[in-house]
Amino acid sequence: MWLTCLFAVINAVVFVSLWARAGFTAPSSALLLDWGGNLAPFTLTGESWRLLTSAFLHVGWIHLLLNLYMLIVLGTLIERAIGSLRYGVVYLLSALGGSLVSSSWYGFHESQTMQFAMGMFIPTTAIHPVVSVGASGAVMGLAGAAAALHFHASLRNEGTAPVQIKPVAILQVIVLNLLSGFQISGIDQAAHIGGLCTGFLIGLMLQWLACGPKSVRLGAPVIGVVFAALIFYFAQHAGTQDLFEWKRAMMEQNATQTE
Repeated sequence: MWLTCLFAVINAVVFVSLWARAGFTAPSSALLLDWGGNLAPFTLTGESWRLLTSAFLHVGWIHLLLNLYMLIVLGTLIERAIGSLRYGVVYLLSALGGSLVSSSWYGFHESQTMQFAMGMFIPTTAIHPVVSVGASGAVMGLAGAAAALHFHASLRNEGTAPVQIKPVAILQVIVLNLLSGFQISGIDQAAHIGGLCTGFLIGLMLQWLACGPKSVRLGAPVIGVVFAALIFYFAQHAGTQDLFEWKRAMMEQNATQTE
């Protein structure tokens, strides 16, 4: 289970470094963006690497510890069941998938807010992208992969799934995470759903490959490379004129403040 430990250590080290850089306080959105946070006007306009870097950033100790707890609980089980290589593919692709769904949702979805003007509150509809960070997309992907393993076992009429965790417990993890996203502000629900769906899909594909001949079982790295390439390709070419203008305006504002 060395890879689970490695992912946990990387998340912790990055947070401590970021926390120290922020003066031992919660990092600002601007600092998170500088360190690789996921913001649609940047991620979808040529900076697709933010899909991965944002998955190793956290805004506070509680945010970090909750994700590390879920990572260790689910990660150790899944890594033991499917091996470090396939586990790494699931984790990283879930992180990318969750980040892509998040940036796409906040980059293209218009939401309604109230703006005070002319002495009254006027409803306005516009895109409101936010800086998204955290390993929750990858962690939800692990829950999706665990569900996929049980689903695959049921399709093949196998007695037990390779992950020794009750389906009810997996469902509880998924439901609690999704419900918390609706009840607590600041939680990136799009990343949760994107990571969950990606983890389920990749977990199911890898499990089907594992039941094939040896030459097919070695296809996990190929799946990882192909899906990662598709995700990055979409992010690199998903930018709209509005997003490019938004990015340019933000960069000009930052340049003015620096001067």
